[in-house]
Amino acid sequence: MLDAHINEEDPNQPATQDPDKIEYIFIFSLIWSFGAPLKHDSRKRFEDLLKKISARVFPPSSLFDNYCDYEAKNFYNWEKMV
Repeated sequence: MLDAHINEEDPNQPATQDPDKIEYIFIFSLIWSFGAPLKHDSRKRFEDLLKKISARVFPPSSLFDNYCDYEAKNFYNWEKMV
């Protein structure tokens, strides 16, 4: 999933030059690569762990209810996309 967001062949791609953007992409990739197959209780524990070990500010709602806008360096509710 991380590869889908970062194009190593284009070193001038904005996401590859900003460590903050890479971190947001990495967190979003972790959520959906490792967290997606988890059951509800395990998802909550996984989400709590991510929030604990990251210095990022996360929304109060579940990370699974949000998408990462790495250009804005923020998480937004999926409903904003619809």
